[in-house]
Amino acid sequence: MFKILKNMAEMSSTSFEIVLDERPKRPHSGPPKRFLTNKARTPLTKQQLDEKQVEADARRKAQEEEKLKRMHERQEECLKLNSNVEKLLQLDAKRSGAPGLMHVKPMSNKQVKETVRQVAKSMDKMGVKLQNDTTVPF
Repeated sequence: MFKILKNMAEMSSTSFEIVLDERPKRPHSGPPKRFLTNKARTPLTKQQLDEKQVEADARRKAQEEEKLKRMHERQEECLKLNSNVEKLLQLDAKRSGAPGLMHVKPMSNKQVKETVRQVAKSMDKMGVKLQNDTTVPF
């Protein structure tokens, strides 16, 4: 908070007083509502604990299967991407005169450009998918 004080002797000057004690205070919100209720938790029976454990195990297994499925899909995408990149590398090596690449089938410039576009597009998609797979939900 600033207060502007005018000096009576010299009207052209202005002085400031900074008050440090009067800071605006945030209102205290109090404890969460769930702690305000006085519900006494009933102890769980062995049967209830066993049921909860079975449900948790089923959830964990379903999550694991889903994760394995996504990993398999990503692996297939990576193999396809690797195949296209390998074709481009072999074609480049053949064009530069590397020996032992007579089996490499030549591609037109149009086919090469399309393959490069597919590789770039696949890499972008792969990056997004992997980022989504590794992001921890909050």
